[in-house]
Amino acid sequence: MGCLDGQVALVTGAGRGIGRACAELLAAEGAAVVLVARTAEEVSAAAAQIRAAGGEAEAVPGDITDDGFVKRLFEGVQARHGRLDILVNNAGIAPGGGVAEQSVEALRQCLELNVVALYACLQQAVLLMRANGDTGKIINIGSVRTHWTEAGGGGTYNASKYALKAI
Repeated sequence: MGCLDGQVALVTGAGRGIGRACAELLAAEGAAVVLVARTAEEVSAAAAQIRAAGGEAEAVPGDITDDGFVKRLFEGVQARHGRLDILVNNAGIAPGGGVAEQSVEALRQCLELNVVALYACLQQAVLLMRANGDTGKIINIGSVRTHWTEAGGGGTYNASKYALKAI
């Protein structure tokens, strides 16, 4: 028996790294985990590994910068599980290079995934959690870059993580 038995968790960016580790830990504690990532092979492998270890997991490949996908994602969670207890907003990109080297378009793309898409997931999670008893936990994965930056480097990523902190 885990401390999350009977709960449903959704993790974005769950194909690898921090997102995959979060999904594995949530499943190990008994949560049914919905893993979301753009790369179908990675997210499917992560879900398969959780199931092989005895956990409950489903892979949902897709792009959370697509508003229609996000809406369908959360509608699907409601239809299949009847609830959402935990959202881990982890998906993100970290473009490298200093401010002088990064284009305005790179900033737009970074903000679109790291802030706007996260906000869309946050909003849908709040609506679903409120509809099912007004309870739940939302974890937004930030960065130390929220607090500092090297001289002129990492401007787009830092800006996105600072915006996340504000949300």
